[in-house]
Amino acid sequence: MSGGTSSSVTGMAGQTEDTDAIRQLAEEWHAGWLAGDAGALLALYTDDPVLMPQNQPAVIGREAIRSPYQSVFDEFAVNGGGELLEVEVAGD
Repeated sequence: MSGGTSSSVTGMAGQTEDTDAIRQLAEEWHAGWLAGDAGALLALYTDDPVLMPQNQPAVIGREAIRSPYQSVFDEFAVNGGGELLEVEVAGD
């Protein structure tokens, strides 16, 4: 195998891993919403997320965004669905 082909195969494998990871994240997000589990959603964030609610100031930090999620879950039972139709990965 030439160097270019080997690199292409490695790149495609990495893209498949990335695509699978994105699909898994979407499944975990959906499960957290349906369960009304703010902790499960927060676990999917980095340590320094920024939540930008419409017509409200930004909420910065993982623990700071717990309250808005929990408020939704305390008031509403989430029952919805969605489907991830396509994931495309390009580059690094």
